[in-house]
Formats: sequence, structure tokens, C-alpha cells
Amino acid sequence: MIPVAEFKQFTEQQPAFKVLKPWWDVLTEYITVAMLMIGVFGCTLQVMQDKIICLPNHISADGIADVTCEEFTKRAFNASKQTPSDTSTKAEVREMNGLKNNLDIQQYSFINQMCYETALHWYAKYFPYLVVIHTLIFMICGNFWFKFPGTSSKIEHFISILGKCFDSPWTTRALSEVSGENQEKVNQDLEKDFKPSILENSEVSPTKDPSIVPVPDKIVAENSTASLLDKKEGEQAKALFEKVKKFRLHVEEGDILYSMYMRQTILKVCQFLLITIYNAALVGNIHFIVPCSVKMEDMTGYDNFCCNHTKAHLFSKLAICYICFLGVYGLTCFYTLYWLFHRPLKEYSFKIVREETGISDIPDVKNDFAFMLYLIDQYDSLYSKRFAVFLSEVSENKLMQLNLNHEWTVDKLRQKLQKNPQNRLELHLFKLSGLPDTIFEVTEIEALKLEMITDITIPPIISKLVNLEELSLYNCPVKLQYASLTYLRDHLKVARIKFEDIREIPLWIYNLRSLEELHLIGFLSQDLSKTISLESLRELKNLKVLDLKSNLSKVPPTITDVATHLQKLCIHNDGTKLVTLNNLKKLVFLRELELIHCELERIPHAVFSLTNLQQLDLKENCLNTIEEILSFQHCRKLTSLKLWCNHIAYIPDHVRKLRSLEELYLNRNKILILPTQLFLCNKLRHLDVSNNEIREIPPEVGILQCLQYFAVTSNCIETLPIELFFCRKLKTLKLGNNRLTVLSPRVANLTLLTKLELKGNQLEVLPLEIGECTSLKRSGLIVENTLYDLLPSELRERMSEEALRYQRFKNRIETLETRADKSALNMVQLQEKADLRIRKLELELEDLSNRNRRNDIRIIGLKEGMLSITEATALNEDQSSFKTLKPWWDVLMDYLVVLMLMVSIFSGTLLIYKDNMLCLPTDDDLPNESAGKNPSDSSSHAPTPQTGVTVTGSRTTHLTPSSVADIAKGGHSTNLDFQQYLYINRVCYQRVLPWYSKYSPYLALMHSLILMVSSNFWFKYPKTSAKLEHFLSILRKCFESPWTTKALSETACQNSEEEPRRLKACMSRVLDRSTDEPNSPSSSYKGDTPFAISDISSTTILDKKDGEQAKALFEKIRKFRAHTEDTDLIYKVYVGQTLFKVFKFLFILGYTSWFVGAIEFKHICKPGIQNLTGYSVFYCTHNLAFILQKLLIAYMVLVCIYGLVGIYTLFWIFTQSLREYSFEKVREESSFSDIPDVRNDFAFLLHMADQYDQLYSKRFAIFLSAVSENKLLEMNLNYEWTYEKLRQQVSRDANGRLELQLFMLPGLPRAVFQMTDLEVLKLELIPDVKLPSKISKMTWLKELYLYHCPAKVEHVAFTFLKDHLKVLHIKFTDIDEIPLWVYSLKGLLELHLSGYLNSVHNKVIALDSLKELKNLKILTMKTNLTKIPSTVVELASHLFKLAIQNDGTKLIIMSNLKKMVNLRELELHHCELEKIPHAVFNLTHLQTLDLKSNGIQTVEELECFHHLRRLTCLKLWHNSITFIPAAIGHIQNLEQLFLSHNRIETLPNDLFSLLKLRHLDLSNNLISIIPQQIGQLELLHIFSVSNNKIETLPCELFKCIKLKMLHLGNNKLSCFPAEIGELIQLSSLELKGNSLESLPSELGLCPFLKKSGLIVEEGLFDTLPSDVKERMTE
Repeated sequence: MIPVAEFKQFTEQQPAFKVLKPWWDVLTEYITVAMLMIGVFGCTLQVMQDKIICLPNHISADGIADVTCEEFTKRAFNASKQTPSDTSTKAEVREMNGLKNNLDIQQYSFINQMCYETALHWYAKYFPYLVVIHTLIFMICGNFWFKFPGTSSKIEHFISILGKCFDSPWTTRALSEVSGENQEKVNQDLEKDFKPSILENSEVSPTKDPSIVPVPDKIVAENSTASLLDKKEGEQAKALFEKVKKFRLHVEEGDILYSMYMRQTILKVCQFLLITIYNAALVGNIHFIVPCSVKMEDMTGYDNFCCNHTKAHLFSKLAICYICFLGVYGLTCFYTLYWLFHRPLKEYSFKIVREETGISDIPDVKNDFAFMLYLIDQYDSLYSKRFAVFLSEVSENKLMQLNLNHEWTVDKLRQKLQKNPQNRLELHLFKLSGLPDTIFEVTEIEALKLEMITDITIPPIISKLVNLEELSLYNCPVKLQYASLTYLRDHLKVARIKFEDIREIPLWIYNLRSLEELHLIGFLSQDLSKTISLESLRELKNLKVLDLKSNLSKVPPTITDVATHLQKLCIHNDGTKLVTLNNLKKLVFLRELELIHCELERIPHAVFSLTNLQQLDLKENCLNTIEEILSFQHCRKLTSLKLWCNHIAYIPDHVRKLRSLEELYLNRNKILILPTQLFLCNKLRHLDVSNNEIREIPPEVGILQCLQYFAVTSNCIETLPIELFFCRKLKTLKLGNNRLTVLSPRVANLTLLTKLELKGNQLEVLPLEIGECTSLKRSGLIVENTLYDLLPSELRERMSEEALRYQRFKNRIETLETRADKSALNMVQLQEKADLRIRKLELELEDLSNRNRRNDIRIIGLKEGMLSITEATALNEDQSSFKTLKPWWDVLMDYLVVLMLMVSIFSGTLLIYKDNMLCLPTDDDLPNESAGKNPSDSSSHAPTPQTGVTVTGSRTTHLTPSSVADIAKGGHSTNLDFQQYLYINRVCYQRVLPWYSKYSPYLALMHSLILMVSSNFWFKYPKTSAKLEHFLSILRKCFESPWTTKALSETACQNSEEEPRRLKACMSRVLDRSTDEPNSPSSSYKGDTPFAISDISSTTILDKKDGEQAKALFEKIRKFRAHTEDTDLIYKVYVGQTLFKVFKFLFILGYTSWFVGAIEFKHICKPGIQNLTGYSVFYCTHNLAFILQKLLIAYMVLVCIYGLVGIYTLFWIFTQSLREYSFEKVREESSFSDIPDVRNDFAFLLHMADQYDQLYSKRFAIFLSAVSENKLLEMNLNYEWTYEKLRQQVSRDANGRLELQLFMLPGLPRAVFQMTDLEVLKLELIPDVKLPSKISKMTWLKELYLYHCPAKVEHVAFTFLKDHLKVLHIKFTDIDEIPLWVYSLKGLLELHLSGYLNSVHNKVIALDSLKELKNLKILTMKTNLTKIPSTVVELASHLFKLAIQNDGTKLIIMSNLKKMVNLRELELHHCELEKIPHAVFNLTHLQTLDLKSNGIQTVEELECFHHLRRLTCLKLWHNSITFIPAAIGHIQNLEQLFLSHNRIETLPNDLFSLLKLRHLDLSNNLISIIPQQIGQLELLHIFSVSNNKIETLPCELFKCIKLKMLHLGNNKLSCFPAEIGELIQLSSLELKGNSLESLPSELGLCPFLKKSGLIVEEGLFDTLPSDVKERMTE
């Protein structure tokens, strides 16, 4: 028969499928296995032993159909009783009287076969086969959806994805980021150490900008855990997101899985009902005695027979058991249907997961996806929680960010750096999935260009990019945190935004106060153009350049908000006609205007109102005429006019009015003639008339002596005027694509020529004089190669030498790149081959392991059909790791169950194959009482022989006494044949033998299997098995983790008293070894031996991989603890199965002890078959009685031991508080006093693990300690940040001091305190900073920065800082983050506070908070104050400098300033002051007053400054001052005056009465004249008037002979006086941006002036004499 192990294959699925099997499916599978065992067992008996034994009936056949065999027997027995002669004969003769049938074995076999087929009910014959068939159908129905093609692929795909999601390190990382948010007890200590700052929008930003996001709770969580995933794991997680996304779309479309599961459940219910009905109706047809009537008298002499169905009783019991199992199966199916219809299984909500994890964008799912998640929850809800991580876009973005950081390393980003057209070092990133965090480590970046990057959030770490000035956002929706906005607002100079909709422009752009250039590229409809409200550009107070590439039909009115300081406006339309330009008239300070592609038909009249306009560009419009050019005479500063790419046909004569014009672009028009009046613009330096229809160049071109660039390419010019070569300053001459036939030899006059284009003409030869153009090289000469080859060889060699060098260098670069590409390709191919080989080996290894599993050998087998011990004990097999959760009593119980199983299997095997009764007929007239006695008691009384009766056919012959005597001499003949004996044995076996003797082995087997299942039920139950597997996996990793060894060894070293002795012994052994081996390396380091020994005894050093794995373990345990401490299901299941085992023991012991005495060897049988055998009483023996009795006694002993162990288990459960686990002992033994106690299932599992080995929980406890986790983080930090690496980070600050800056680390590396020469320590965004006593080694440390770092200090460290620290910088988001110990630093000289204080929080600084700072000289506050804090007054006696730098909040109340009488320096920046505060005039000791970036328009209050007699420095820059009153002259002690970035037009003479002035800054104003009184400032060192309107310099300026720095850039100077040579101390001179044609040679008389200090155009520097240039370039 088929063994059970092979039938079990029907129920076996992939091991991972168990997660989709709820408890009812698991239960039904176990029930089907039990039913299958019943069916297989019944089939085995049916095939091998099922038979029927028939005997002919000797009673008349009348009415045989209505009379049973029992009734035949009764009639025969009564008839014999009614014959007195028979009785007397029996008493007298005492002979055997059996009925002889005279049938041979063949006849009996024929009768048996006929009666088996005709008389035996079909149910009795085929019942086992029906059980097997039904069970197989149940198995198929239960697993049909796993096999059906339409569902199996989805299920396999889902299980595969689910397993990968559960095991992925990304789920641990994603959940760990929110692990501390909802677990107060887990992170209670951490919350005390660090309070995350969450800024509300009302506090964060002056504008409610959705693109400005609050600072996240854990600022450094990203950095501290970013290394948990390596590149491979990150790519795998990324692929998982895609798989989950595709799978979700695939399964949410239909509900085939739900429908299939429901249909198979309904089918199982219908099948259960059908089977139950017909089995209940037919089970009564299984009879032991079966009457048979077959017409075969002609063959046997009999027609009526009584048959004995040998296995009828056993089959009936099996059928009843089967029906019981079937009933449980059916009830379970009914519950399944109830669950299916009672709950909405097509909709699944992740609401709880969203609340627990904080990932708010996890979507709800539906249809088949929802249904499978519901099934998963029945197994373990942790699966769906971890799976949900891969449904979140937020989680995916974080993963992409991580992968991005892996891919874009710092080195790779540095390779992408290049100079942009603005000569800034630019990094361009295109189409990335996010912004790599590594960007912020490339601190040299000056310009950052981000293009088509979908989701960008700029973190505060951007403050590391100290050189960043330009930011380009091309189709990138950017959000930033408020700290980032603060940084960009102060540092960003240029912003470029490209968008599809104006709403994509981040609103924070309009708050960048330091922004100088704003470039907007995108389409604005006429309606949306109004979205830029009147106040939108007002905050851009430094905006100089505004560039709009759009589809404007009118100039936006908001541009007028920046009219006072806007210098350049560019409007690049897409062809949309610009109609309304009236707003241009208000931009009176505009210097450059570009109106490109605006479909203008004439020059707009609004342009002529721009009196300060210097450059006008009207490219790509529809200008046909430029008659309006006459009006340009009002724009006297116009130097550049670009009218290119239009339809201009002629140039009007009044172009001569543009005397100041230097650049004129008329290329790509339709000009035919160049008017001679054009060349009267004698300042022209750049003239481009290319791509026109010009036929000749007027000779008046020679007038343009300043001409440096002249282009007439693509015209119709045939000859060149000789006068053209009089323009000796020409550097670029473009004559290509004309009709020239000859080039004049006068080209030799153009000695400065560097580029000459002649290609496309009709030249036959080049003049040899071209060689006299010494600056002209081959790369600058653009002609046909044939023409160039006609030049002399020496001339060609001289011109091409440089080109050859360039070409060789280029070829070399290309060769190197080709080699590098080939090497990289080879490496990639080798890597691919290695990966392929590894995958092939893995597949072979997996195939080999599968073969080994299939070739598993059975150890013991006991015949076919019966369970082998291997198969039976397989039910007790569990994962080897489960042994950790098995205490000694469970192990003992398992062994006892195995022994009970062996006893039951052995006895059952004997019962099937050897069990029998042997019966012999005896005297029918035994006393009635003897029938009830044990036959052994009357064994001495031999039965009296009866008279035999010989039966031949239908005739009966009585034996004579003489014949009986003859028989007695050789023994008593019973006159019975073998068939009759078999019949008698079977009948007596069923009638006389107690039921317990017949079925006890089967009961023992059943009880053993039940006990076995109940012992391991909590390992198999779906709701507990997942948790147990997860716990054991984590427990094993904790036990094997090197971190536990290190952590425990550290505490062991601290608490062990014998450690010094061990070290001493170890030292002596090493010393002895070094002495014995003089040549060993250790012998040369005798003096260092103690240190070597300390290294040997030190704890194990973890490598980086071990450290990262330990960090992941901390996160897993934190999540598992939260998952298991919420419930006590595991505890309840274990208690329930223990109670069940105890009750089962009591039940087994109760009935077994009662029935075991009924097993007897001898029996008296009265079966009532006298009509069949002639006898009514038989003497029988049970052949297995003795061995069964002994086996059952042994079984009872095992059960008793089992029960006592179970009772002890209950005692242990109920006397111990197993739902609470205390780590008190571990806390005492180790140094981790913060290990928390646990409860519920977590506590119970630890109690169970303690029964196995207490070391497990001790090592496990290490991962529950926050202190341990911090030590691990600190160790990893120290491992990464070594002394050498920190030393590489050290730089010099602005004051030349050694500075170390650490940014966004998880802690403070220990190696920092080894840097004893460090003077400045800068810590930023480090959440847990602890300054230990080792800081006292840093004796040079004077300055400390704590930017968002809540620092703690030890007492020794505080004592050191109190005496040594001089300068402290603190940046915070909440004033509570300022450490309290700061207010006790008595030696502190400077305190700089940066953070936001509203009017309520100001009260937090108590009156006595700053009293201890008795030496404080400088106090700086960058905040949002509306009044000066009263506590500042407490510092009045010793505070010298007070700086308040607001964020634009108006400072209203300043009365406390009056009390700061000793104040020497006062700074009030961005305080929105409208005038100089009167409280300032009471500060009689004031020396420096700085009122930068306020709203001051008038300074009439200067009259009161005569009280400030010590005032030497006055800074009123970046305001809106329009004039300087004469009262400025009252401040006679003034040495420095800063009035830059205002609106001053004239300078009063009283200003120059300040004879002590050394520094005067008047740049970025509207000044046109410098008064002659400037010469009175003889002490002047620095004078700056750049970015004004100055046309001439007074000679008196050069009487200030002490001038060292003179800044005159971006003015209107046309000549520079030769008196500059009198400034012999001059070292810096700025002249760039003027209209100078040459520089005076007297610059050579300034001995300290070098080329690096001379800021001019490159061409101007070339106008100096060669000796002056050589001296300045030395």
C-alpha cells in the first residue's frame, strides 16, 4: 500500500506558503492528514487481511430470508434442550459431538468468495477507499488555489515579494526611523538627552510657504543609519519597490484569488455535508455476522451459510473516528465561511500601520491584494507592517536617496565639477532620482545646477557649502527646511529657475534678501502673471539682475518694486508680442535692458526714459526701421546697442549722435549700405555688421581708432579700403564669405591681431606680411588649407607650433581615455563572468541539497501499511533552533512521547499481524458458574467427552460408545474442520475478548500522536510560529554578534577582581616567551611590553561590517519588542497546551488503569453457533495477552512520568510571574543599568530561553540597552573617525587658528581629545554630544561652536571649560536647547547665540541667568527680537559689544540700551529701523555703531551724535539714505564711515571736514561728482566709490597720499589722471567697468601695486608699457 509519507506530499506546499494559511487551514490540513491515515490504514487492512469466513447452516432453510444466523443458533440450541434423551446421553456417554460439514478447502474458498461478493454490504467492502478518495478531494480543495494556474503564479509572486520585503534590511531601516516616536518607554532616556525641534510654520517662516518644510524630528537619523545598507542591498530594495508597484497594479484589478478561495471553501462545506449524511446512514451496515444464502446445493450440499466478517468491528470503529474528524473539519469550514462573509475582505486599510510608523502615505489596497494581506494578518501582522513600507512613496524616495548616495560618491561628484560661463566652479546634475547627500561634502562648489530632478528637499547641511553663490533649478520642485532658507537667504547670489507653471516657482525664492540675480524660465499666461503680487519681489533688496524667459505680453508690474536697485532686466519672449512697456519708465536706475524675441516693430519709447541705460539688446524682433535712434541722445550713458537679427534695411544718419557708443551689433539684418555718419561714433570698439547685404566698406572706417572687433562676414564685399588697416587696435577681423580677391599687405599694421577670418572668399594667395602679425597663430587664422600651404614653411612652422602642441596634447588625452574605457570594460566583463559563475554554483548547491532531502532514508520500518517510526516522529520534528525554547521538561516529554509512540507502534504491529484467539470445544454442561470463572481455576477438571455427531451432506450419523472409546485411546476428535476452527476463533475473538484488549494499541498510538502534536502546537500555530521564528532568529544573531562579546567583556573587566592577576600572569608568560626566544620580534620591544599586554587583554575590535550588523540588530529588537509586548498570546497558547496535556494524562491514566486488568490469557466462549459446529461452549486462549499487558503497563508508567512532568510544568507556570521579566541581575553584573524590564510574550520567551541557557538572555539584554547602543555608535564613530582622518579635517580659520569642524555625526569621536593643539572646535547637528574629562587635554582650546548640539559635560570637563573657554557659539531652534552650564562659564569672553526667540520665550532667560558671566565682553544674538531682553542689562558693567541681527522682525523697544553705558560697539542688523534710535545717544562710550540692512531713509539724527565723542566707526550701509546732512561734520573723531548700498546722489562738503577719516565707503550709490574737498582727508587709507556715476576724478583725490585701496569700478570714467603716480602706498586699484581706453604709465610709480591688485579689463592692462607690466607681474 502507499506509505503515509508519500500521501503527505499532497499537502506539502512551498514552506513560504504557510504565511497564507490561517489557523483554520492549518487545522484542516492536520485533520485531513489524520483522515488520510485512517483511510490508508483501513485500505491496508482491506487489501491484506480483510476476508469473510462462512459455515453452512444445518437448520432448515425455510424462511431463511427472514431469519438471521443468531436466530438459527437459538432455534438449534432450544431444540437440543427439549430432548431429554440427548441430555441423559450427554451425561452418560460424555463424547465429542461436533458437526462435520464434509467440505474441502476449495469449497470453503468458493463459498467465502461468493458470500463476500453477494452478502457483504458494499459500504463494508469499500469504506476505506471512500475515505482515501474523500480525503484526497479535501486535500486538493484545500490547496487548489495554490495549484490553479490563474492564481498560483500570483500567490508565488506575492510570497516571493513578501519574503524579500520581510528580510530586506531596508524595512528595518525605514521602520527604525520612526521606532522611537511611539514607544515612550523604549526611548525615555533618549528624549531626556535630546529634544527634537519641530518648528511650526508660524514660527518658521515669515511667509506660509509649503515649500519650506519644518526641521525633522531626528536631524541626524539619516546620517547615522545611512550605512546600514550597502550598494547591493539598496539596489535589491529598489527593485522590490518596482516589483511591489507592478504586482499591486496586477492584483488589484480583479478578485480571482478571493473568489477561488471562497469557492473551494464552499465546495469543502458541500462535500462535508454529503459525506456526513451518507456515512451516518450507512455506517450501521458494517456487521460482524453476515447471513448468506447462495444457491449452490448442487456443488456444496448447502444453500444457507453464516459468515464472519473478520474486520467488521475494526472498520466500524474507524468509520466512527472518521465521522468525528469529518465533523470537526466541517465546523472549521463553516467558521471559514463565516469569516469570509462577515468581513469586507476586498478592502484593506493600513491606518494602524500609518499611525505606528508615521509613514502617512501608505495607501489602502483592495481586491486580491487586500485579501492576501488579511490572510497574512492571520499568520502574523508584522508581515503586512513590513510589507507596507514598500507601498510608501516616502519610503521609496528615502531608499532612492540612499542608493543615490552610494552611486554618487564625493569623488564622482568632484569629477563632474567644471567652470561655467560665469567662471564659477559648477556641478551639474541631470535627471537624478534625488539630491545626493554627498554634494554637501564637496565644499568647493560655487554653482549648483539641478535639472529635472523630481523631488528635492534641501537640508540644513547645505550650510557646509560655504562657497555656494549660484543655484539653478531646472524643472525641479524644491523644498527646503527653514535652517536652509536662513543660510541661502544670506549667501545665495544667483538663482535660476526653469518651470512649466509659475506655481512651480518656490515662494522662498522671493525671500532671498542677498540675491543679486534672478533668472526665471517658463511660460506665464496672462492670467497667471498676476500671481506675483506687489509684495513678492520687495524682499529682494539686493537684486541687480532679473531675467525672464517667458511669453509676456506686458512687463509685470511687480518689477517696479525693485526699481531702486535693479540694474539689468532681460525679457526673452517665445515670440509673443510684448505690447505694454509703460512700467519700463519707472526703472530709472536700469543699466542693461534686453528685449529679445518680443515681436517689437520699433524701438519702444519707454526705453528713452532710462537715462542710466548703458546696454540695450533688441535681438530677434521685427524692427524694420530705427529712426527712433535719434532719441537715444537722452541715454548719454549708452555704450552698447544690439539690434541684431531683425529686418533693418538701413542705418539713419543721426546714428552719429550716439557719441558714447562702444559696441554696435547690426548683424543678421538687411542692410545694404553703411553710412559714413556711423563712423563718427569714434568710441566704437566692437562693430558687427555680418550677415547683411553690404557691398563696400566706407574709407571713413579708419576713424575708428579704438576699434578692436570688426565683423563683416557673409556680405558682398569685393575690396577692402586701405583705411581699415589704420585701426591698429584691431584684434579680431572677420572677412569670411565675401568676394575678396586680394588681401592688402597693409595687414601687417595690425600687430595686435589675434583672429583673422578669410575663409569663403576668392583669394589666390595670402600676403607674406601676414607673418608680421605676431599675435596671430594658426588657430586664429581661418582660411582654406590650400591658401595656408602657400605660405613659407618657416612662417607656417611659427604659426602652427602652438597648434601642434595642442593637437598632440589632445591626442594624448584621447588615447588615455580610450585605454581607461577598455580597462573599465574588461573589469565589467570580468565582474559579469564572476557573478554568472557564482549564480551557477549557487544553483548547483541548491539542487544538491534538494537531492539530499529527497534521498532521506527511513531508519526503521515495520511492514507496509503501518506507520514507521520515522514517519510518526516526523510529526514531532521542529526546527533545530526551536530547542532554545524547550526547557528540560519539554525535552523530557518529547522523549517520553517517542517511547510511548514506539510502544504503541510495536503493540499495534503485533495486534495486526500476530493477534489471534485459539479455541477448542468443551463440555456443553459445564456448571453455569464455571462460565464466569477464569478457566485456569478449573483447569484440573478435564472436560467430559461428548457424543460426537458426524455430518455428511444432509445426513446425520450418531457415534456408538465403542467407536468413542476407540477414539479416546488416541485423543478426542472434535469432528471439526479447519474452516470451522477459523470461524470459531474469529467469533470468539469478537464476542469474548474485551474491547480494550483489541484496541488498546490503537488508542495508545492515537494518544501519543495527540500528545506529540500538543507539545509542539505553539511552534506550528500560525499566530505564534512567526513570532517564535523571528525571536529565535534575532536571539541567535545576538548570541553570535561580536558586539555582545565586546560589551560583556568590558563589564567583565570592570567588575572582575582577578583581572589584574590575569594580566600579570599573561605579562609574565609573554616576558618568558620573549626571553626564551631572543630572535623573536618581541625581544626588541622590551620596554613596550606592558602596553602590548594591555592591547592583548583589551576587548575585541569590531570591524565596520560587524558594527553595522549590530546597529541593525538594535533596530530589529526594538521593533520586535514593540510587537510582542503588546500581547500575551504565546503565553496563553503555551498554558493552554500544557493544561490540555495534563487533562489528557488524567484521562488516559483513569481509563487505562481500569481496563488494563481485563486483559486475560484464558477465556470461556459461548458464541451460540451450535447449529454450525455442534458445540455451544469453547475454551479459548489469547496469544498476545501477556505481552500486551506488559506493554500497556510500560505505557502507563511512561504516561505517569509524562503527567508528573506536566503537573510540574503547570506548577512552574502558575508560581512564576512569567509575563514580567527583570534584568536586575544582568544590570548588576554589567555596567548597563538602563536595560529595561519587559513583559507579556517578550518576558515569557526570555523565561523559556533561561531554562535552556541564561547566557542567551544576558547577551540578548545588551541589545535592549540604550547605553549599549550609544557605545556601539560611539565605537563605530571612533572606528571611522580616526586621529589621522580628523587631522586631515583640520584647517585654519580666518584668524589663522587651527579649527576642526564636525558636521552631522552621531556623536563626538574620541580621537578629537587627542588633538591637543586644536584651538577652535566646531560641532554642528550632532544629537548626542558629551564632553568628557579628556577635554582637559586640549589646553589650547579657546573657542567652541555648538550648532544644534544639545551638549552635556562631565564635572571635570565643566571645570576646565569654565576656566579656559573664551568664545562660545550656540545655534538653536528653541531656547531650551541652550545648555544651562553655559550660563556658568565665568571665563567666557564672547557669547554668540543664533536662534529664534519670540516675545513669550524671551522670559525664559531669567534675571540671574547671565549674572555668572562676569567676564563677558561680547554678546551676539541672531534672532527675531521685538525688544532687547532685560537680562542683557545685567551685563552692563562689563559688556563691550552688543550685536543684534534680526531676521527682518522690527525691533521696537530699545529702552534697555540706555543702561548699557559701558558699551563700545553696537550692531543692529535687519531690525527694520526707520531712523537711528534715540537710545543710542546715551551710550557715551560707544566707539562703533553698525546699523546695516535697516529701512533708514534719513539720518537727520546725526546732529545728536556730538554726545558720542568716542565714536570712531559709523556703518549706515544697505539702507535707503538719499542724502547726507551737514551735521555729519560734528562727528570729528570718526575714522571709518560706511555709506555703501544707499541712494546718495551728492556728497556734502562737511563730510570732508572729518579729517581723521581713514576708511570711506560710498560704493553702490548714485554719486556723479566727487567734491574737490576730498583732498583734505590726508589720513585716508581706503576709498571706495565703485558702482556709481562718476565721470571724472578731481586732482585733489591724489593728494591723499596714504591711500592704499582705491575702488573706482563700474563708473563712467573715460580717462584716468596721471597723478595716480603720487599714491606711492597704493596696493589695490579697481577700475573695471569704466570707459577707459588706456591706463597711464604712471601706475608704474606705485611700487606696491601689483597685477593681482589691479582690477581692470585684460585689454586695458595690455596698454601699459612692457616694463611697467613686467614689474607689476613679478
